[in-house]
Amino acid sequence: MEKQIAFCSRGRTVRGAAHVPAGAHGAPVIVMCHGFTGNMSEHGLFEAFAEQACGAGFYALRFDCVGSGGSDGDFAADTYLGGWRDDMLAALAFAADQPETDAARMAVMGISMGAAAALLTLPDSRVRAAVGWAPVLYPAETFLKIMGEENWQKLKNGETIHHEYADSSFDAAPRFVQDAETLSVERAVCESGKPVLLRLGTADTVVDSAFGPRIASHGLPFVTVQTVPGEDHGFAHCKQENYDETIAFFRRRLMEKGAER
Repeated sequence: MEKQIAFCSRGRTVRGAAHVPAGAHGAPVIVMCHGFTGNMSEHGLFEAFAEQACGAGFYALRFDCVGSGGSDGDFAADTYLGGWRDDMLAALAFAADQPETDAARMAVMGISMGAAAALLTLPDSRVRAAVGWAPVLYPAETFLKIMGEENWQKLKNGETIHHEYADSSFDAAPRFVQDAETLSVERAVCESGKPVLLRLGTADTVVDSAFGPRIASHGLPFVTVQTVPGEDHGFAHCKQENYDETIAFFRRRLMEKGAER
């Protein structure tokens, strides 16, 4: 069952959808975060995943970050990594309070910048595991390439910029570059000690697939890096494989007997 939900984050109303298994009581939770300039549907990608996860017994929550989609706020002013991380934490708090969920079995996932925001929640004690699709593991490197050095410097100088990239245009404010340069997704992953699955596509022109081997070089047994041949940044070419691998990972970490706590 899909139902519309709303909660508060950063003083704004956040709107989303919860996919609730039939007769759920004490269901494990997956909280999802969309990508930069995206929304909780992600062109149907998140909707379909949430439906399949729900069918597998998970309470799946997807939402629009503050300033994106149907949530309140302003995109330029409210779109920055620390803000999205805080939106994810507010979503976790909302999910933990629902009668259908088990607050001791909660996980996060996201795509692109949403994956970065999800991974930044790993230090929170409520988060048991995380998955990133096309994850922005190194935000400053990734977004400098997207916005260009001139715009990046303008942001560092306190200006708001307008930029067109691929098929989208957006405004960004100085807080965006501040967080991109100071919040370490890599550190959050490496220091968490929690199970993490990272899936990167070889045809991704936004997130360098070499980021996978780079973080894998730390040799952390709890971090699994999977390279997906032919997958691009939209993560829809190998859609069912991505769904299956992600649900299997969460099932092992949240459902199976002896799953890590």
